[in-house]
Amino acid sequence: MLAQLCARIRPAGMDERWLAPTSDPADDVTEAWGFELGLRVFRGDRTDVLSRFLTIGAEAWAALEDPDIEVLQVASIWSNRCESSPPTPSA
Repeated sequence: MLAQLCARIRPAGMDERWLAPTSDPADDVTEAWGFELGLRVFRGDRTDVLSRFLTIGAEAWAALEDPDIEVLQVASIWSNRCESSPPTPSA
């Protein structure tokens, strides 16, 4: 399934493709598959999907904007923005 998904998104021409499995030992195989498929892999907390997403986004953003910025600084900034700007309900 993962290989099929990678094959389908490859034509999109993205520079990086990420996989964010959990840090649970059960995801060791998923991590190995990701590396075999040429994906960048970030493993994180099983119950905190948002932190995995933010860390990947922060790392990608930091690499584009300022190679000297710390990834954790960017993740913290993004997290604070999410907390301080809750979504507004639609009318």
